[in-house]
Amino acid sequence: MFAPPEQPTFARPVRGGDVAAGLVAFLAAGAAMVGLGLLLVHAGAGAWLVPAGGALQVLLVWLALRLRGFTAADLGFTAPRRPWRLLWQVPLAWVAMMLVAAPLAQALLGPRPPGPAEADAEAVRTAVGEPAALVSLVLLMTLVIPALEEIVFRRLLYGWLERRWGVGVAVAASAAVFGAAHVLPEAVLIIGALGVATAVLARVQRSLWAPLALHMFNNTIVVAAILALG
Repeated sequence: MFAPPEQPTFARPVRGGDVAAGLVAFLAAGAAMVGLGLLLVHAGAGAWLVPAGGALQVLLVWLALRLRGFTAADLGFTAPRRPWRLLWQVPLAWVAMMLVAAPLAQALLGPRPPGPAEADAEAVRTAVGEPAALVSLVLLMTLVIPALEEIVFRRLLYGWLERRWGVGVAVAASAAVFGAAHVLPEAVLIIGALGVATAVLARVQRSLWAPLALHMFNNTIVVAAILALG
């Protein structure tokens, strides 16, 4: 469990500098969203805060990784080993994740059902009045953010941990950090379980497309639920 695997999940080794560059860019963009938010709200364009902030995160992380010499193939965007299996692996992994995490969240946190972060729901409600902003927000939450988080948490963090301490530690630790990054207690448990499921899929398929498919599947369900209830 604590030994690096003979066949790593991804071909290119991840160095500490790679992880640091990705995380710093990711966090710096989040901090920059504060200033960006003030400007957009002052300009009366608050509905564009989340889409603009997401675009900023993508830009900064992409620049950071390009400077580190990463290509799309280096990041794990290669064909899955058995792509047709994703048709059942993705929904099965999502159901298994929810069957474990949702009852645990209810037991630990009380009767309030676990759900998406209030900030996500509020962002969607704010954007509903502006169709273009709403489309941008939906694309961001269902495609852009999943891709960005898979690169940072599964390709960089998981890849770095796996090379040093093996698959078991990499799955558990990367999922814990991924969950903790979402702050809210109910989100930490659900997202932490998603982190485990996506890391396992990455390991099985040796491709970042597999965990990205699960992440997109999950976020699409969340966004659809928010829109339906909004």
